[in-house]
Amino acid sequence: MARPTPIPYGAWPSPLSAADVARGVLRLSGPRLVGDEVWWAEGRPEEDGRSVVVRREGTGTVRDVLPARWSARSRVHEYGGVAWLPIGGGLVFVNWADQRVYRVELPVGAAATEPVPLTPEPPEPAGWRYADPVLAPDRSAVWWVREAHTGGVITRSLVSVPLDGSGAVRELVGGSDFLASPRPSPDGTRVAWLAWDHPRMPWDGTELRVGTLGPAGTVEAVTTVLGGEAESVLQPEWADAETLYAVTDRSGWWNLHRVPVPVPVPGGPDRPDRPAEADHPAEAGQPAEADRPAETDRPTDADRPTGTDRPTETDRPAEADRPTETDRPADMDRPATEPLCPRAEEFGHPLWLLGQTTYGVLGDGRLLVRHGTDADALGVLDPATGTLTDLDLPYTSWQVLLSVAGDRAVGVAAGPATAPAVVLVDVRAGTSEVLRSSLLDPPDPAYLPAPRAVTAPGPGERDVHAWVYPPRSPDAVGPPA
Repeated sequence: MARPTPIPYGAWPSPLSAADVARGVLRLSGPRLVGDEVWWAEGRPEEDGRSVVVRREGTGTVRDVLPARWSARSRVHEYGGVAWLPIGGGLVFVNWADQRVYRVELPVGAAATEPVPLTPEPPEPAGWRYADPVLAPDRSAVWWVREAHTGGVITRSLVSVPLDGSGAVRELVGGSDFLASPRPSPDGTRVAWLAWDHPRMPWDGTELRVGTLGPAGTVEAVTTVLGGEAESVLQPEWADAETLYAVTDRSGWWNLHRVPVPVPVPGGPDRPDRPAEADHPAEAGQPAEADRPAETDRPTDADRPTGTDRPTETDRPAEADRPTETDRPADMDRPATEPLCPRAEEFGHPLWLLGQTTYGVLGDGRLLVRHGTDADALGVLDPATGTLTDLDLPYTSWQVLLSVAGDRAVGVAAGPATAPAVVLVDVRAGTSEVLRSSLLDPPDPAYLPAPRAVTAPGPGERDVHAWVYPPRSPDAVGPPA
């Protein structure tokens, strides 16, 4: 084997061309466990970026769920978010062209049916946008975060979209500038969600609210159980009918907490919420295809912030500037939260896209969590003891859309020499399997740098974090010092 040749940096030979770097790759996102199947979305460059929902059957066969020309993608917040949800025997999704919600049936042994609309046409083209879906407790409807654009005014609310095709969309709750993460309780009597207002961003401060589902289908007796203007709360999940898990940065780091939920007091919300509005009337006139934004005009994942773009400790207030428990407003009605595994690392992620999930509840009650600082790890957290045991997996980056069921999980993972891929994890065995890679012909790892994290002192006695990508080649080395 020939020894590497000393060559000035910038002049090394490489089998990777500019065309290789610039060519389109599959944009994999939002994998979900559906029984013994795994579903995910593929943004396909050869189809003008169309976002196609696909399913991998238990036999290993991969099939498209969406018929040609349909694209499952949301424009909420313009960044988008989770735009589809498998339901019994089919799929509901937001169609990119008009932003309406549609339903597709998947008959056994037959091709998917043509999508049928579940939401009416908005007054303005693509004026009602939907994301972050969850199945209603009675399974007759899907709840969404809806963003309504009307005459230059934008409002957001949680709405219920019935699956019967009636188009009778009903508002559940509104009144906040932003909402996210609707979660019905296991007993179907309450719903939790996140809310925040301008000018805050979701990493500045959010509120975790819980309300009772009233007889008319609206949300009543709303209570804020966690969060505020200087506390960022993310991803509520029900542990049982009286307890939530949630990620909060009250320590300066996004850590998981257990949150008891108080018994609701009828007629006693801690802040006024907008009453349910009448159903929006359907407007005649489908927007012309030429008036709709082209898929290629939208930002791609390459334009969006990546995991390394998350706010770092240099972006966060210094610990001395963080509100302590004694600094927080006294609220005797607020339950005492309990940190599950206090650590100086992140168990959450900036809420760029609605529907993000960084942990899930396993079948035995433990939690599978994505956590870390400069790199991501998957670990099993026992909420009873606080013990965190990492899985030995060959990935350093996990997309913030984990799906967990039983003792399995699926996500999009990558590493320094591994392109993003849909990865199925057997938590009990501690093993993983690649189901779909974003690159069909990956480059030789011998030419790929192994990045390392560095920390340097910055202004104001704050640390500056960076990644260093040293050049790497089996053919060349740098010139002598």
